[in-house]
Amino acid sequence: MIENNDTSNHRLLSISLLLILHISIVKSEELIPENTVTFSGYAELYYTFDRTNKQSDIKGDFIVNHKRNNSLSTNILIGKAAYTNKSFRSTLGLMIGDYSTFNLINEKEWAKHIYEAQAGLLLSSNKNIWLDIGIMPSHIGFESVIGKDCWNATRSILAENSPYYETGAKISYTSEDTDFQSSLLFLHGWQNISAHNLSSFPAIGIQIQSKLNKNTILNYSNYIGYSKPEYPNKIRTYHNFYLILGQDNRLSFITGLDIGTDNKNNQYDIWFSPILIARYTITPTIQASCRLEYFNDSKGLIIPTNDIRGFNMKGFSTNVDYHIYKDCLIRIEGKLFHSDTEILGTKEQSNLSITSSISYTF
Repeated sequence: MIENNDTSNHRLLSISLLLILHISIVKSEELIPENTVTFSGYAELYYTFDRTNKQSDIKGDFIVNHKRNNSLSTNILIGKAAYTNKSFRSTLGLMIGDYSTFNLINEKEWAKHIYEAQAGLLLSSNKNIWLDIGIMPSHIGFESVIGKDCWNATRSILAENSPYYETGAKISYTSEDTDFQSSLLFLHGWQNISAHNLSSFPAIGIQIQSKLNKNTILNYSNYIGYSKPEYPNKIRTYHNFYLILGQDNRLSFITGLDIGTDNKNNQYDIWFSPILIARYTITPTIQASCRLEYFNDSKGLIIPTNDIRGFNMKGFSTNVDYHIYKDCLIRIEGKLFHSDTEILGTKEQSNLSITSSISYTF
């Protein structure tokens, strides 16, 4: 019987995971005193008042986080278990909330609540080189679904329209002083766990990150591969650049630029998004941030619209954060969007919303 590519890919992934697990069990016999199991979690509740779009309970299709209007909602609730020793590591994280409901809407039911499920093996006895296989957070961008790790209360448009997660294999290297990191990835498509009909050739990604000094980080990440199951022969490329300046200073900045290409109607075109974020630490427990962003997808490659002018959006947001204590964060953010065309999901060209959130790490 001839197997389809999806079945083969999943079988290869399963065999690889079992192989790593077997090797780790053998090795762990020598490392039992250094075995560690940890449990952790993250919860985030939010309320958004949409001043412009009062009649709709849901934001437009270009948003997947903090998506509900005018109701108290859970953006994400994660529970994680991790096991590590000198030469093996594994993590399983499960989740519920609006993020999984909306961002994983096209995944199969069994995959919709997996935040992370990966296993890794140390490949070198004297270098920090790891092979990790499974479902893992994306290597692209400086934002994630974990709100407390982001400078703003809500995510940028470019973050919402690039991968938050990925499935595949990653070979990573970290220098001894941790100032340099690099990764090579072989991925099962663009933000995909369970979709069928993808090419038998994996997508490829790289990440190169350098800490130029104590408070300055320069990063480049990319993705080259097939984008959608329904278009198995059309290749997407994506390039992500960002620079973090003064990370631990009172005043700090992030500037970034993302550029993507894809095929529509047998023609390749681009979309791009520059972004600038400033953060000011007022006191040890209070911070304020501002974000300027622009997203241009004039051909509707990544954000489809019915307008021949495609999708373009300017955004400004400002937020204040208050750490009640180390693991609990309260935030409030005002955000204004403006577009030359009608904003998706509304009849307006501008949109004003206010989002408040509370998060707890445990």
